[in-house]
Amino acid sequence: MVTLYGDYDSPFETMKHAPEWQCACGKHHRIETRRALAYLCRAHGMTWLKTTRLGDCFYDSVCKAVGDCYDESLSVAWLRGHVARRFGDSQLCHYRVMAAIAESEFDETEYDWLLPLANAGVLSSLEKTRAYLRREGTVYDGACVWADEFAFVVVGELLKLNVLVVDMERERTASPYRYLHRSSGGGYVVLKRQRLHFQPLVDLETRRAYWRAPKELPAVVRALWNIPLGVDE
Repeated sequence: MVTLYGDYDSPFETMKHAPEWQCACGKHHRIETRRALAYLCRAHGMTWLKTTRLGDCFYDSVCKAVGDCYDESLSVAWLRGHVARRFGDSQLCHYRVMAAIAESEFDETEYDWLLPLANAGVLSSLEKTRAYLRREGTVYDGACVWADEFAFVVVGELLKLNVLVVDMERERTASPYRYLHRSSGGGYVVLKRQRLHFQPLVDLETRRAYWRAPKELPAVVRALWNIPLGVDE
């Protein structure tokens, strides 16, 4: 389980005052349902791209969304390599502390996934941890490190991305429309997190899943995340 940035008011609590937008279906809409994906579906000109599982879904989502818009040739291995290189002593210390806390707690914690790594000696040195961070889940049959808050920041900073997410695992009263990373002046991707799996949103008409500025975003995305046209421009 990962912690998503921001403490946002739920738009469902203010439906009567929610912004309107011109939808790809040709109609004007405002939020009239508590279903988070109601306006992000084929009926409204949007769909979610399929992504690989086994622990690579965040990286694969970013690669599929950004694609040819970035100068380098994006791949899961390339992104994991950058995360591993940025991983330092302070982060390793954090992992060790969280693994110790998870071992001492009777109840499940969000860092229980670190226990097998600690027991296997992966956290015994920075070199071993970095090597494990480079592992692709599709190559090692899921024996890898899934993207966490540290990876979100590294990838977001590297690609200058605002990573928006529809969090289908949120608390019941929380807003589903959150951020994994904010980047002033950066481009935008929209991901869905459901059953611990990430997928990127794509516009069916333009086939775009990456937008360079707020004015390029689909109107529904600007409305749901309350992004003004002038932000970062």
